[in-house]
Amino acid sequence: MESLVAWVKQIIIIVMFSVFIDFFIPSGSFSRYVKVVIGMLIVLALLNPVIMFLDRNMIYDQNYFNIKSFLDRREAADLYHLSKSEEAKRNVVKNYKNELESIIEYQIKKLTDYEVDRITVEVEDKENKNFGEIKTINLEIKNKGKIDEQKIKKVSVDLSKNNESEESDESIKNLIEVLSNIYNIPKENINIKLEGS
Repeated sequence: MESLVAWVKQIIIIVMFSVFIDFFIPSGSFSRYVKVVIGMLIVLALLNPVIMFLDRNMIYDQNYFNIKSFLDRREAADLYHLSKSEEAKRNVVKNYKNELESIIEYQIKKLTDYEVDRITVEVEDKENKNFGEIKTINLEIKNKGKIDEQKIKKVSVDLSKNNESEESDESIKNLIEVLSNIYNIPKENINIKLEGS
């Protein structure tokens, strides 16, 4: 119910804004462009619930994660700077690393065919201009839906090498590329171990 109220409020605000802008923009060729932009905003506001319903994860794209990691880093740097004790500073760094690890795990789960078994992120934890920058990402991943090896006996049959290992190598290279672009760290500082390889 709250989301419906918020949606209606959003539409009312956009319509009021468009009337306000329309009132102050003189008539002419420029006003047509303003009306088109405002019309597009209204259409997007109307379609927002439909878009969210069809794909709830649409907002979690690369730009979202770039902005989120930047804001988290700035917030952590500010908290670190304001902390008086060494223990408080360690807690800021620990919480920041935990947040990064959960974001990276979420990205891998949503964007790839892998699940994260273990993840560790090392960050710059000294108070300087590089505070919070990711130094290394270490991942242990497995294919989604893979059965836990502790529950059944391990059986291995090697008929011959197939293309599956080449495909997994390519997908891991793509994952390293994506993580490198999002977090602006060198590819050689991202270590990924695929379970069973």
